[in-house]
Amino acid sequence: MGEEMSKKAHVEGLDLVLNPSFPLAGQLADYYRSKIIDGDLHFGDELPPVKNFENVSHVTVMAAYRKLAAEGYIHVQRAKKTRVAVDMGNQRYVFITPSVGDTFYENSLTNEFRQMAPHNGRMFEVFNLAGAKDIVSATEVESIIPDYIRTLVRKGNVRGFFLNRTNRMPGMLEFVIRKKIPYVSLHSMENISNVYFDHVAIYRDAICSLASRSCRNIHVMPWHWEKIPQELESLGNDVPGFRWIDRELFDYDHKNPVESGRRFARHAFESSTPAPDGLVVSDDIGGLGTMIELKEMGLKIPHDIRLLVTSYRSQIFEAFRGCDIIVTPLDEFVLAARALLDDIISGKVPEGSSRAVPHHLISA
Repeated sequence: MGEEMSKKAHVEGLDLVLNPSFPLAGQLADYYRSKIIDGDLHFGDELPPVKNFENVSHVTVMAAYRKLAAEGYIHVQRAKKTRVAVDMGNQRYVFITPSVGDTFYENSLTNEFRQMAPHNGRMFEVFNLAGAKDIVSATEVESIIPDYIRTLVRKGNVRGFFLNRTNRMPGMLEFVIRKKIPYVSLHSMENISNVYFDHVAIYRDAICSLASRSCRNIHVMPWHWEKIPQELESLGNDVPGFRWIDRELFDYDHKNPVESGRRFARHAFESSTPAPDGLVVSDDIGGLGTMIELKEMGLKIPHDIRLLVTSYRSQIFEAFRGCDIIVTPLDEFVLAARALLDDIISGKVPEGSSRAVPHHLISA
């Protein structure tokens, strides 16, 4: 290549000749991407500061770094060092969740998985799959997931996938099955490997717990109506005065759970004679609204009425003094998912196995 047709990107530790006939930023990105994939650069290694490059504009270098950051290979932060974000040489678990908005649950679950790394010497990759609700095929998934995850799959460096809300990203499940990579789905789906909250057992234990405390007019507000199978509806035959709230008259607003909790308390007292002596709220934020409403009614918990709240957060106990609580901690949920995946990989259980996450009843 003639001198006039080439440009040398000079920086300490880098000997790269760029062809000005092609985008320089792309060539620079290709160079560092290859170094990361081939294992010459490892997790945490520092890339040269932009100002250290000679014969290449800072704009070009930043464009290359931004491209690598968008693909997931590096972290770029203003006024901080640019570092490699992945280690391509080791097997790891990958947790993928759809971007379903800024929800407490999704954020909490993602944080639990981030705290898992490393496990048994293997790292965890955590990725929010934007646009997952629109995915219909594995081909579309391959165009959306980061380049570094596709590379990990191609190199055989993914030990297994954890897939959150698989019903919202069916293409992701199709992609994993097609690649023959072990996986566990988070939340119940039939005929696939999954861990799930056992809502049937949680509701049954909640209702029976209040009944054992001599509650005879129990009202229940479920988190999802579809979680009420026929076997739970039949509990009314065994628990005197037990009833679900009227679905036609009460609609839970997931965007305003506190107000929904308050409306539940009002609805329970307005629709029942005699007044309820036990309430079950299947959401801790809604439970706060119910507590506020009961206080404004002049009712004391648990002396005048018993309130049972279900939650996935272990940190709620202080906020619900005097209440009964059923908690299914997210850390146990993640541990159950990890144990199931490891058992599938080792052959202890077959693919398609399911496990319910244990829950704990804490009485006031």
